[in-house]
Amino acid sequence: MRNIYRWLSIGLVVLTLSACQTRIAPPSNGDSKEWLKDASVFENQTPTLDWQLNAKVGVVIDGKSEQANLNWQSSSDSSGETYNRVKLFGPFGAGAIRLEYGSDIATLTDNKGRRYQGRKPEKLIQDVVGWPLPIDALSYWLFAQPEPASAYRYQLGDDGQLSTLEQRGWRIEFKDWREFDGQELPRKVFAYKKFAQDQRGAVSVKLITKSWRWP
Repeated sequence: MRNIYRWLSIGLVVLTLSACQTRIAPPSNGDSKEWLKDASVFENQTPTLDWQLNAKVGVVIDGKSEQANLNWQSSSDSSGETYNRVKLFGPFGAGAIRLEYGSDIATLTDNKGRRYQGRKPEKLIQDVVGWPLPIDALSYWLFAQPEPASAYRYQLGDDGQLSTLEQRGWRIEFKDWREFDGQELPRKVFAYKKFAQDQRGAVSVKLITKSWRWP
């Protein structure tokens, strides 16, 4: 009888560890490939200023998982000023959350109609929603490009496409490249960052594109 209890205990420990590993896991390690810093691979890529993205996004923070549908519109005016409108539908089982920002100010409206303002959209969405999304950098990562203002290194896959990017403490993987209305882009973008020594201080973001639209 003691042996039965012993094996049952071991089984429960194994199942618990497996569940924890499934709940949050960093991207696969591609360190066997050469890390590059040469910016020439990105020089012929012209950033798209006007676009609309529909995607599903999942965020795991401290082992807690949240999912939402994402609608992101980016547009520019004649002066070159870029405006972004980001809608998240369904985080925390709630209604839509809307984030609008340009170069000067960001405004977030929650599902109850309350408005919050700040200068940095990344800090605003983290303070109100609790998601540490690097929103400014993400607008570049979606196109498999590094944010221009920060240092980075990257790896290429066997097909010559960008496979892994490290920037601002994040590790980003680009998967399932497809053609969207004439542009070849990754359908899946996975980002991971560790804020502490253990996984309780880690965040992972998984974005899966449903559609792109170019006005």
